[in-house]
Amino acid sequence: MTFIKPGFEGKAAVAFLAAGLHNTVVGGSEFMQKTARQDELEEITGTVGQTFLGLTMNCARCHDHKYDPISQKEYYQMASAFQGVFHKELETPDASTLEKISALDARRGAIESKIGEIGVAGWRTALAARAAQPAK
Repeated sequence: MTFIKPGFEGKAAVAFLAAGLHNTVVGGSEFMQKTARQDELEEITGTVGQTFLGLTMNCARCHDHKYDPISQKEYYQMASAFQGVFHKELETPDASTLEKISALDARRGAIESKIGEIGVAGWRTALAARAAQPAK
């Protein structure tokens, strides 16, 4: 299930969440994988904190914030909201591909409209044939 608007607008709206630090060469050990994941979450949490709250939150990963009212507990509460965010390689279509997609969508819409018209005509024909039959 996706809640992101399809197309470029949807990707652009959330791209900042996954545009930061991403370690593609993670060690094979479980410890290294978990450490890399925590580093990614720190980057995302810090980005959101600076962007939307105007606060640096990264240091609260290790201790209560000295200057801003962010505790370690609040930092991890915020970071937990991003547990479902993962880095992923996505291809973003260029302008010509988007034009082709748009043309195909318009063609599909016309075909679906024609199918609907045929269905309505068939429905009316069936109703007329049924109405012409003598009542039993």
